Amino acid sequence: MDVLSAVERADMYASAALDEVLSRTLGLTRKQRALATELAYGVLRHRRRLDRAIASLSKRPLKSAHPTVLRAARLAAYQILLMDHIAVPTAIDHAAEVAGAAAGPGAAGFVNAVTRRLASRGEPALPSKNNDPFGFMTGVLSLEDWMAQAMIDRLGPEGAIALAQAINERPPLVLRVNRLMTTRQTVMDRLNELDGVLANPTRWSPDGIVVTGMSDPRRQPLYEAGQYEVQDEGSQLVAMAVDAQPGDLVADICAGAGGKTLALSALSDDRAHILASDQHSGRLRDGMIRATRSGNKLVTWARMDASRPAIEPASFDRVLLDAPCSGLGTLRRHPEAKWRWTAELVEEMASIQRNLLTQALTLVRPGGRLVYAVCTFTRQEGPDQVDWLLANHDDFSLLPPQNAPLASLADPRGDLSLWPHRHGTDGFYMARFVKNG
Repeated sequence: MDVLSAVERADMYASAALDEVLSRTLGLTRKQRALATELAYGVLRHRRRLDRAIASLSKRPLKSAHPTVLRAARLAAYQILLMDHIAVPTAIDHAAEVAGAAAGPGAAGFVNAVTRRLASRGEPALPSKNNDPFGFMTGVLSLEDWMAQAMIDRLGPEGAIALAQAINERPPLVLRVNRLMTTRQTVMDRLNELDGVLANPTRWSPDGIVVTGMSDPRRQPLYEAGQYEVQDEGSQLVAMAVDAQPGDLVADICAGAGGKTLALSALSDDRAHILASDQHSGRLRDGMIRATRSGNKLVTWARMDASRPAIEPASFDRVLLDAPCSGLGTLRRHPEAKWRWTAELVEEMASIQRNLLTQALTLVRPGGRLVYAVCTFTRQEGPDQVDWLLANHDDFSLLPPQNAPLASLADPRGDLSLWPHRHGTDGFYMARFVKNG
């Protein structure tokens, strides 16, 4: 309950809220921590389906319910409908108790009555995947209408359903081996020596490892020694697209905490000179700490607003614009984003991205390259931005990737989309451009 409350009331990421709650709740067993994680993420992933079920058995609209009461009902409904090996009466009693403490006996009675009906009657008939793909995506897979339509527009009904199913699954734990210090095989061998841990190479990234059975990868000696970072395989491939070479001047102008910065630095054998900038000083501090641990020495960290870059124009061999975006490609990890974004907000974000692209173009020297990347699947934030750039800046050309594995993943015109249901990565879109002349 505390995690769901923090996500909805304080606008926190579910991952951050869960870490905070678990860190202050002492004495939890590994099994209890796993259950808390499953409940929090499960409710967020399936919220629309849960609300549909609750509403069908409620005599009053859910919008009138106290927020804590509704969260309690969702928690019980998730356990009833979508979890096995759960003591349903206990789940119902606990939900009613929470609701009563928040809003009085009437609320407790409401939750008790609705969830008991749900346990005995089940949820309403679900839309058919074959006959009503849109209804299936919204009613069963818990997507907002606009989001389901955006997926269908990009992938067609069959592909959209596959994507929607994939983003409701638990994401894999993926590590990036720090090639400045060690090799992938060495790290895999060390991890496979740990009790219950299984480490295997990623499909696409030469530095990636998929790990199961590890509870907290950031509390391992190998991590503390800088031998790996936690980084999705798709994010690793963005760094590969930059293709930074020894001696290059590189600008990562929305660097955040530096995950891609450190990856592209390592790919250059720490011989590219990189300016990593962001407008958030806290993220930059995190990046500096990570760089020190990982041995990346040729990265300069600077606080800067990428919409007004205080940098000499046309001075970089490589520019990475890992633009702020809706983040819908990471819904496996951040299911709360389902309920925060609207079609209108996506349009606003696309306008911000276009301004950032305009500024990023000015930094590229003739013959240099720009990589534009976003971790989302909306057309406005991906292919439409490329169409706009090519139509309005004839001094830039799209540059298809030439080397494996990116060349095999590229779309026909040379840009690249990564999909959870096809590639097993988070959802990413990226495009490379070269400045003519």
